[in-house]
Amino acid sequence: METVNLTIDGIEVTVEKGITIIEAARKVGIDIPSLCYDPRIEPYGACRLCFVEIDNYPKPVTACSTEVSEGMVVRTNSSTLFEIRKTALELILSNHYGDCTAPCRNACPAGIDIQGFIAHIANGAYVEAAELIREDLPFPSSVGRICPKFCEKECRRQLVDEPVSICLLKRFAGDEALKNNNSHILNILPDTGKRVAVVGGGPAGLTAAYYLRRKGHRVVVFEAEQELGGMMRYGIPQYRLPKEVLDKEIEHILQLGIEAKCGMKMGRDFNPQSLKEQGFDAVFLSIGCQAEQRLSMEGIDKPGVYSGVEFLKSVAYGRDISLGEKVVVIGGGNTAMDVARTAVRMGAKEVIVVYRRTEKEMPAEPREVAEAKEEGVKFIFLASPVNIICDRKLEAVECIRMELREPDASGRRRPVPIEGSEFSIEADTVIMAVGQIMEAESLKGSPEIKISRWGLIEVEPETFRTSVEWVFAAGDCVTGPSTVVEAIGCGKKAALAVDKYLRGEAVIPEPKPYNCSKGRLEEIDPEEFKDIPKKPRQKEAVLSVERRITNFDEIVEGFTEKQAVKEAERCLSCGCSEGFECRLRELASLYKVENNQLLNIAEYNPLLNDNEYILRDPGKCILCGSCVRICQEVQGVGALGYVNRGLKTVIKPSLELPLSKTQCEFCGQCVSVCPTGALLIKVSMPKPGPWSVQKTASVCPHCSIACDIELNTTKYGVVKVTAPIDSEINRGNLCFKGAFGYTVYNRFGKRLSDPLVKVNGSLVKTSWENAYKRAVWGLSRFIKDSEPQNEIACLISPKITNEDAFAALKLCRTVLKTDNIGILSPDSEGTKALIQSPNLSRFKDIGANDFILLLNIDPSLDYPVLGNILRRAVRDGKSEIGIINSKPTRFDNTAALTLHISPKKVFELLKLIKLISEFTKERDRDSLEDMQNILKRFLTKPEKIMSFALRFIKAQNPLILCDGKRISNAEMELIEAIAQKLNCNLQVLYPAVNYLGLMKLGIFETFNGRKINEDIKKGKIKALIIIADESGVPAECFENPDIFSVIVTPVYQKELENADVVFPGTMYPETRGSYINSEGRIRRFDRAFSPISGREVWEIISSIAEKINDGWDLNSYDDVLEQLKAILK
Repeated sequence: METVNLTIDGIEVTVEKGITIIEAARKVGIDIPSLCYDPRIEPYGACRLCFVEIDNYPKPVTACSTEVSEGMVVRTNSSTLFEIRKTALELILSNHYGDCTAPCRNACPAGIDIQGFIAHIANGAYVEAAELIREDLPFPSSVGRICPKFCEKECRRQLVDEPVSICLLKRFAGDEALKNNNSHILNILPDTGKRVAVVGGGPAGLTAAYYLRRKGHRVVVFEAEQELGGMMRYGIPQYRLPKEVLDKEIEHILQLGIEAKCGMKMGRDFNPQSLKEQGFDAVFLSIGCQAEQRLSMEGIDKPGVYSGVEFLKSVAYGRDISLGEKVVVIGGGNTAMDVARTAVRMGAKEVIVVYRRTEKEMPAEPREVAEAKEEGVKFIFLASPVNIICDRKLEAVECIRMELREPDASGRRRPVPIEGSEFSIEADTVIMAVGQIMEAESLKGSPEIKISRWGLIEVEPETFRTSVEWVFAAGDCVTGPSTVVEAIGCGKKAALAVDKYLRGEAVIPEPKPYNCSKGRLEEIDPEEFKDIPKKPRQKEAVLSVERRITNFDEIVEGFTEKQAVKEAERCLSCGCSEGFECRLRELASLYKVENNQLLNIAEYNPLLNDNEYILRDPGKCILCGSCVRICQEVQGVGALGYVNRGLKTVIKPSLELPLSKTQCEFCGQCVSVCPTGALLIKVSMPKPGPWSVQKTASVCPHCSIACDIELNTTKYGVVKVTAPIDSEINRGNLCFKGAFGYTVYNRFGKRLSDPLVKVNGSLVKTSWENAYKRAVWGLSRFIKDSEPQNEIACLISPKITNEDAFAALKLCRTVLKTDNIGILSPDSEGTKALIQSPNLSRFKDIGANDFILLLNIDPSLDYPVLGNILRRAVRDGKSEIGIINSKPTRFDNTAALTLHISPKKVFELLKLIKLISEFTKERDRDSLEDMQNILKRFLTKPEKIMSFALRFIKAQNPLILCDGKRISNAEMELIEAIAQKLNCNLQVLYPAVNYLGLMKLGIFETFNGRKINEDIKKGKIKALIIIADESGVPAECFENPDIFSVIVTPVYQKELENADVVFPGTMYPETRGSYINSEGRIRRFDRAFSPISGREVWEIISSIAEKINDGWDLNSYDDVLEQLKAILK
């Protein structure tokens, strides 16, 4: 192979001549950005992103279409290239219509993956929903009760009917996790040895402590009050947030190993400097705003006048407070509503709220205002207090009427007093809920920490670092009084900054990913949602007014499970399902692209949901054309193409038909090359994510190619199957079965998780021990110690691993004393084992074969990935194909030579080819006569047959590919003889992955599945063991009801009612082990999940064996591997 030497970004590279710059760069780990490059298809350069600079070249060139040359010096990054790529991305995104993340998440101050956790609820995974919420917010139950619902205000569902009840769903998930005593600890990193002091145990402080501990740091929380919780405990009444709920969530946080010291107040007991001297590496301040913002008026200090925070804290502590009959509350925020409603519950006869603006301008949640009115609270708007009237006791509040003028800094109209409009309100108690400020005493002895002119701690934006390098701050002490969810959001961001500081990294803001958006709610055309059926929002149960005003019981009961699932199903899943893997978003973030409304020409295009497997979103298509090209070049189908011209160009199925009406094979190849969310695999669950998935390397079990696959999983299912592009077997390609064969795994209704035994003619669930006893009893009756006998038989699926099959074979031969073992397949005809053949070929070498004989095989139909390999070999111009088949194949038009002959004539033709090869080399006249006699038996012209045979025989490096299920033993012997005679490579394909593995273990040296099935019908079989895969058990295995049968299968089927004992088997996502593919290669793989039943197949077999024979020696998986090693060597 001829090579060239070049330099890329200062790295000297040696690569084969003829490859492109982008291929050479990727060989040394340099990623040149591209949205249309894929090694499986011819380079096209549509995206204009892969430009590079080359010394002595006048201008940048595209790396995907420029071949390497000797001495070339390439730069993949420069300021010029950065701007070229940024401009290209801006142009691409100008016509990209979609949402990277859902608008509800964008509106959430904590950044919760709302779409993701709602999908978990819709799919019945409630604890997983809570865990996902806790990735961004550690208080799902508490915040779900008190959140002001920023997210729901942006919910697109209200363009259909009403917004999704996000906060109640958050509460439901959190409550379900608490109900299940969920204390699952996620991703706690190894101990760093660093110590952090968190000052303030409110929402910001506890949040920071939670995420810092998960980063591996040791955390101590210092809290001034007697219990943790901050304003959640002392500022929010019990009827809104039960303290037992808060306690459980705080306990969940502390269980991480966080230490709490209560009754410790900063400024009195310690200061940041003293904490530093105690050995803390960083200090995080979240001391809140606990001090009253006092109004300047006469009587403010008189008995009976309280601040809102002081009042609510006294109630939380259970202190005795005498309110009298008439209570006046000054203020219009949520604290004022909490105070007023608390006063009602404490027995006040009349509660009046005085607010200086109108109800429309009130910052309190409208629901809080409405419920306060329901409970009898009265409101006086456009009024403000000017004096507290006292004699010997508080008597009244003097107020003045206000009018609204021009807006102030908050955007609300400024209230101005109306001269001469004073009036009085009788009062026994006045509670000032007009705001809070940070306690100045807290920073006593800490002059190094800068304070803003607002009396708050100054911090760097986004990093929350104070004027002291090792001191950080967040929450109300930085922002002023805010909501709990806002404090939590700041607490997490600050924790990430503290973590960077402790690890010695630059403390800089977290980079913000690019976020494409369809627009604000008011910018979205409701026509986009006109076809979505209306579904009423689920209504939560609320205590009646009569019940709730007499106690502090929680007034909102929350959703039932049924309500929660129904409400979750209302979610429109606005965010892109490819949000975690979108290459376009990745590059837009890297090149700091911003949305440019002046360039935006994107328009809504309806989702195309016209088939079971692939969802198309034309609005997200960037016209890179990769889907069109891979369908044509790799699959040889051409189901997709361009329609229209210019800005109206779109990609559609051929003849603009639904995809299911075209030649589409649903291999998922188009999805695999799509760099955006324009093409998506449909998730076989009620609601898609997106979720961050875990990828497990595995092997496809659906044919003997044994393609490399990646199982993309969440905690409760397979989301999709992808293939690694660097696989030397399938090079990123998959067929329909490989791409979508996993869907049965997610159909939990058909899965078996418990053993079953027959009782009174019906299968019933039973214990493992009882199932083992029944299986042992039934099988033992037919064991004979004499010569091997055939009353016990065993059928093993060819998708079963070598490890599980070995255990089954050992059970049969050493314990049950039978060699009556076969493959569970109607096509099992005892084809000759080929594993010892020296001529087995590797799939990666097929392109080097100059003549490829397809014998009784249609790769495109039965082995599509092999078809992909063959098409590439022909396209590269190194191979030609010859076909021998009884029927037309999809390769007929590609083949250089084709012979369509009867299946009955294949043996004669192979015999002829063998004779011709012998005659060509030895010039044997007897062979010539035999050849002439054979040619007379064909209807095809002799010269055509001879031309075909000679072309094959004279090839320098020929290959025979045949289908094992369509070749007889006699034909296989001839094929092997020809291969040896011509030194020809050989590959036999089978419809399941492990035929050769079972052959290697010796199954075809004894009996075969078809003979066993015949013996079942004849009554020769008395006991039967079947080891099945997810395809189930053929009905013919149950034709004799008198047989005692033990079945190991992962799925339920009606025919199992005829079995005596059924054990739950495993599907391939939960199976580990090895297969032997058509190359004769041992393909090892791991599992993505533990078995749903808790037991692997070899374990089930071993448990049966050891109860029959005390000498059984497969007691662990390692034992199986060790004994199998000698056989598979």
